Amino acid sequence: TKGGTYVLTYEGGATRTVTVTADVTNPTLSWAEGFGDPLETNDKAQISVAATDVVASDTLDGALTAVITVKAPDSEEYVAYSEDIFTKCGAYTIRYTATDAAGHSAYLERTVTLIHNYGAWTDNKDGTHSQTCANCGDVKTENCTWNEGVITTEPTCTQTGVKTYTCSVCGATKTETVAALGHTGGTATCHS
Repeated sequence: TKGGTYVLTYEGGATRTVTVTADVTNPTLSWAEGFGDPLETNDKAQISVAATDVVASDTLDGALTAVITVKAPDSEEYVAYSEDIFTKCGAYTIRYTATDAAGHSAYLERTVTLIHNYGAWTDNKDGTHSQTCANCGDVKTENCTWNEGVITTEPTCTQTGVKTYTCSVCGATKTETVAALGHTGGTATCHS
């Protein structure tokens, strides 16, 4: 209803003058206790988003329920909130919007940053190892970090030996042949 003065005419001819004040104010929103601060986490389960995160009201309409939309990293578009929206790591903008009966709206925003949550390193069997982010599926691959190696099979004068290297990150191993010792001077008798 538009603001102004209206004359109401009842059955039987009685009249009444009513003054209607137009709704020209936006709703107000404030953060509920414990909400509003930016959140940075590597655990999706720690992200809590609900209409009760904000207190929304209007001078004429009273309490309002906020509608939640989300802008994902690398996006300019807000979409309806759902729990499965957090599919990539980065900063998400959570927008809580309240709209009154007159169509006026206001909003509050909160930033939630989902950071990588990489699992254990896995041997790729090619001198590299990888780990995968549980939040977005990103895979990080690096070269193995080999120790100085340990002789695991001693060489003899006629048989080669083996030196084994272990990656200090993923536990992968690689081997290298150690040359046979051969004979030096005089006559030698080899024992296997």
